[in-house]
Amino acid sequence: MYRQRKQWTRDFDAVGEAYWNNAPGIPPTSSAIIYLVHSTRSSYASTAALALSPLTAAGASKTLLGDPIASWWLPNLKTLRSYNFSIKYAWLLEQLSLVYTGHTKIEVRRAALMPMSLKLLGEIKPDNLCTKTKVTLLGESAVDAGGVSREWYTLVTMAIFEANQGLFMVANKDDQSFFINPNSERDHGEYHLADFQAVGRLLGRAIIDGQVLPFHFCVPLFKMLLGYPVSIEDVRYLDPTVYSS
Repeated sequence: MYRQRKQWTRDFDAVGEAYWNNAPGIPPTSSAIIYLVHSTRSSYASTAALALSPLTAAGASKTLLGDPIASWWLPNLKTLRSYNFSIKYAWLLEQLSLVYTGHTKIEVRRAALMPMSLKLLGEIKPDNLCTKTKVTLLGESAVDAGGVSREWYTLVTMAIFEANQGLFMVANKDDQSFFINPNSERDHGEYHLADFQAVGRLLGRAIIDGQVLPFHFCVPLFKMLLGYPVSIEDVRYLDPTVYSS
C-alpha cells in the first residue's frame, strides 16, 4: 500500500506566503474535507488538547502547537526538502551540535527499566533535551561505549509498546503500526500524559543518538506529529475494513 508520505508539501505564493500543496502525481483526497491537527492550549488552561480544524492556507505557516514558523526559515525548509534523507539527517545533527554539547546521563535499574527511564526523561531540563545520551544500568559493570545505549533504547521501547501498558495500540494488524490509545488514562493511569511526553523525548533522543527503534507509527499519527493535513482517507491506515465499507 502506497503511504503517500510526500502527498503534502509546503509551498510559497508570489509574495512568499506559505500554503499546503498536494504533490503532483498523487491524487487529492477525493472530495473529503481536509483537516489540520492543532493545539488548543490557552493562557488560562493548565493543559492543552489537540483538535481538528479545516485546512486553510494560513495553517502552513504554523507549527503543530500553533506557533508561527519564522518567515526566513520556510525557504530553507523548501531547499532541504530536495535532499535525500541521509543529507537531511546529517544537516540536522550538525545544527544540533552547534548548540548542544556534552551528554545527558541516564542511570536506571534493569528491574525497573521503563518507569525509571520515563521518570528521568521527564525530568531533563530544556537546555539538555538535544544532548547525546549516556546510559548506565545500575548494578552492572558494562561501560556504555554504544552497546548499553542500544540495549536500553530497545528494551524501553519494547516495554512502552506492550499492550498491557495502555499507552499505544496496534492500529493496523497488517503492518503492525501503532496509534495512541484513546483510553490511555483508564488503561495506563493518571500520569499518562506525563509518560507520553517522556516517550516523545525518548523518540527525539533516538534521532539524535542515531538509534533505530523496533516499532513504527501508523501514517495518520506521523502526519499529526509533523503537522501535515489529514482527512477521512487516512482511515485506510487505521482500519482498512471500516474504510472499505
